[in-house]
Amino acid sequence: DEHSGYVRRDLGGLAGHGLGYTMNREEALKIVNVARSENRIPDLSGADLSGADLRGASLSGADLRGADLSEAYLRGADLSGADLRGADLRRADLREADLRGAKGIICIGPIGSRGDMLYAQSGGDVLTVRTGCFEGTIAEFAAAVEKTHGDNKYGLEYKAAINLIRVWGAP
Repeated sequence: DEHSGYVRRDLGGLAGHGLGYTMNREEALKIVNVARSENRIPDLSGADLSGADLRGASLSGADLRGADLSEAYLRGADLSGADLRGADLRRADLREADLRGAKGIICIGPIGSRGDMLYAQSGGDVLTVRTGCFEGTIAEFAAAVEKTHGDNKYGLEYKAAINLIRVWGAP
């Protein structure tokens, strides 16, 4: 299974837990559950969760700042209120994920020629966009929209989203 649930970790936000090895989904979620039982915010900041199978996981309110969630399987995960600022979400599956109130990410859609969801992330001074097969900076996305769609219906939809993302991501 491509989403085996085993994840490789760096020390990141888990240094206090003594974890410096490959851990599985259950171990990662145990950290979340223990923190919640102690009325603490689950701290997974800086954690390497790349490729993790976290579908349907309850990560609401978790601190995931700077976490590597690239290629993570987060379909249907509860990320409401999670702090995703600076998290690496490249190629992560966020379909049906609950992102209400999450920090550092905005979701718009379905939108555009593919009727896909558009995700934008703030990471310091850079706004990144992902939708369909496109992944890049907001400037690269604006150029691609202009080249591909100009002022047709989809171009206008994307341009409205670009303006919203720029306002949302402004300091």
